[in-house]
Amino acid sequence: MKNIVHILMIALIAVTPAAARPVQPVRPPNGTYVYSMHQGTGPAIFQSIILINGSGSTFSISEKTKLPNGAMATTQSTWSSATL
Repeated sequence: MKNIVHILMIALIAVTPAAARPVQPVRPPNGTYVYSMHQGTGPAIFQSIILINGSGSTFSISEKTKLPNGAMATTQSTWSSATL
């Protein structure tokens, strides 16, 4: 009897729709992203370079921003997609 119950439980899990199962939040893909702001069709007046790197559910984001006066601002943070 126990074997039949176990088989039925395994079968029930196998046929449960994917939407009913808990889903791990998606983390952003690894890569380098560049964003620029322009005034009209002129040269960039603001540029931000964002680097996303990680594996599993943990990832880090580094951002370097070139300000209009030429100064650079840098930020870095570490995230878990489970807490987004």
